[in-house]
Amino acid sequence: MKTSLSKFAVISLLCLSLGLGALSQTTAEATWTLDETPEKRVHVQPKPLLDVPKPLRDLLPFLDDLEKSVAFGREKGDVNTLLQAVKDLARAGKITGVKNIPVVSDNLLEDATELAWQKRDSEGLREALILWSSPERAGRNPGKIRETSERLEQVEKEKREMLGKKRCSIVFHNRTEGPVTVYVNQSPVGTLSAGERHVVGELLAGRQYLNALDENLQWGPRQVYVGPGEVFNWRLFD
Repeated sequence: MKTSLSKFAVISLLCLSLGLGALSQTTAEATWTLDETPEKRVHVQPKPLLDVPKPLRDLLPFLDDLEKSVAFGREKGDVNTLLQAVKDLARAGKITGVKNIPVVSDNLLEDATELAWQKRDSEGLREALILWSSPERAGRNPGKIRETSERLEQVEKEKREMLGKKRCSIVFHNRTEGPVTVYVNQSPVGTLSAGERHVVGELLAGRQYLNALDENLQWGPRQVYVGPGEVFNWRLFD
């Protein structure tokens, strides 16, 4: 009888151990890795946002401030700065009489809308939708109104689904011989020295847009899906 109980205890402990092992594997964070090689960067000399003759530009210093704001918004991935620049362009058009203001404004609004989509910025998309739907713009951009509305609906759905779930992390590994600046969802998150590793944690799970740059090369842009609790390693090689 003692032998039977002893065997039963051993079997029970073994089953419990296996069960806990399986549970730990199930609940462990999923980790996956992607190795990326670069492409040469194409350096394009930026053109003035508005084609305004220099004598008139000298009389309107706010135009230079506007162009600096646009450059800052693009560099930092700042949706609100770009949207404000779209509004300021309307004022510039009234003052300068420049004929291509509507085209420039639409192009800038398109950039801001795409940025808001990549950052899953529902407020930015909502503001962009208002601008696309404005009386002076709606007639020539019905497709953009529909697309932005659909994107806003999708982003709000994604955020509702992910807000109550575990956050995700992205780990950058600089395996190159020089410094590399890394971006998540168009926002710079750091400059890594050669051989350095950098963790960006507590990100809302779901689609992520990654990019990395040095003086002459770029890695990406790369879109990945990182689920709740997952860790994505992006290794950058020369």
